[in-house]
Amino acid sequence: MPSSPSSVETFLLAFHAQHARDGCALFDVGEITPGFGSYDLLVRAVESASRVLDVGCGDGALLAKLDELRPGSAIGLDFSPDVLAAARARLPDRVRLIQAWAQEMPLEDGAVEAVVSHMALMLMDDLHRVLREVRRVMHPGGVFCAVVSGPPHPSEESRRFFSVLRDCLREEDVTPRFGADCFRSVEDIPAAWCAAGFDAPAIEDHELTRRVPADRLRAFFKQSYYPVALLSPAGQAALAARAEEVLRPHVHDGCLSWRSTVRCIHTRARPA
Repeated sequence: MPSSPSSVETFLLAFHAQHARDGCALFDVGEITPGFGSYDLLVRAVESASRVLDVGCGDGALLAKLDELRPGSAIGLDFSPDVLAAARARLPDRVRLIQAWAQEMPLEDGAVEAVVSHMALMLMDDLHRVLREVRRVMHPGGVFCAVVSGPPHPSEESRRFFSVLRDCLREEDVTPRFGADCFRSVEDIPAAWCAAGFDAPAIEDHELTRRVPADRLRAFFKQSYYPVALLSPAGQAALAARAEEVLRPHVHDGCLSWRSTVRCIHTRARPA
């Protein structure tokens, strides 16, 4: 592990210590099509693999699906002890969990047949090193499939929320900066993957819909969007009040139907 975590890593460790069990609550209920969500994109991609590593496994929601499909096939890796404790509580003992940084994984070369990652790669420091490590621990020809955040959804409710969020961040002079620049433009992703030893990836964007109870909006946005947590308590309160006001017309039957975009990146490891 790095002797001194970066400022982003320090923030993420603290955030996940507070919200260790919230990841599955956000994405288990999200759907791309009825009964099919963003975790299912990854499960489908590696369903034939005998050994699968989940990089940035969080609280184990994806691992649970992988283990159900092929018991004993999944390994989870995350740098947060808090989310790993949550994962351990929900998973059978046969699922191996590793506390480590994705930039330096304690696994042998070619240890796994496939690698998945859900909403984690876009947050990691030194992505090129992460991708090289992923390639190192994979079999040649193995599947690497990742889901990351996509561009803001073009819906009116999304436009209104992010406009309010940008105003609140600007008022406190906060500039969020997470992860690698290549995720800011879809055109830059293939070069990063190919440089690390992968085939040019297939990239698809999917609309994910979650029904959020109106009385849970404050918690939902704080748990879903890291920049919210960068605001002061007063700034978070101001954001919540403004967001509730601009989103009120979009609440129906006590719920907001929140649409976001997730990006699926699918490739294979080239022979060494």
